[in-house]
Amino acid sequence: MKEMSMRQERVAEQVREELGKCLSRGGFKNPLIDAMISFPYVWISPDLKNARVYFTTLHNVDSEMTREVSKALNGEAFRFQQGLAKFSRKSTPKLRFIPDEDSARTSRIEALFNQITVNA
Repeated sequence: MKEMSMRQERVAEQVREELGKCLSRGGFKNPLIDAMISFPYVWISPDLKNARVYFTTLHNVDSEMTREVSKALNGEAFRFQQGLAKFSRKSTPKLRFIPDEDSARTSRIEALFNQITVNA
């Protein structure tokens, strides 16, 4: 993935913050979308028209549940985009939600370290 420009980084951070606010306001049709989801990273295309939103869930979920959450988030992408439209931009980026595999790997490694510490 190409490194983002300062402008892309600034817009990505605004998008990430606004998505968090939308999530905390709630009101989504799908119960899988709740406050136990976080958005650690957003990648914005150079033309600012597309955004890849990486998400993690704070509960331990399996890969099947992660796919369901991803499907639910992508199904509600338009509602998130409506929330983003409030912070006046010429156009709102098209959102695509992707599970953050790095965070999941980190959590599994931390759990293994905790098991080792407990057993030692």
